[in-house]
Amino acid sequence: MLSVAMTLIFIGMAAEPSPAGGVRPAVWAGQFYPADPTELEALIADLVQRAAASTASEMPAGRLKAVVMPHAGYAYSGPTAAQGARAMA
Repeated sequence: MLSVAMTLIFIGMAAEPSPAGGVRPAVWAGQFYPADPTELEALIADLVQRAAASTASEMPAGRLKAVVMPHAGYAYSGPTAAQGARAMA
């Protein structure tokens, strides 16, 4: 469940609707995150796996209501964003 949420969060940030109603090409692909979809999915899966193995974001259920997650390049903020998503799960 968490990996699906993380994938939607990360990939959802990569593309936004164009004025014509289509999907605008990802402008930053290959710069702040991998351009190759398979490589991007592997990176997200690794971030989620490392967050799941960590105890840094363990909180009693129901206590956390919101989290502000960073959205810089995945190499910089990906581990922190994955911890934030894990804390919300």
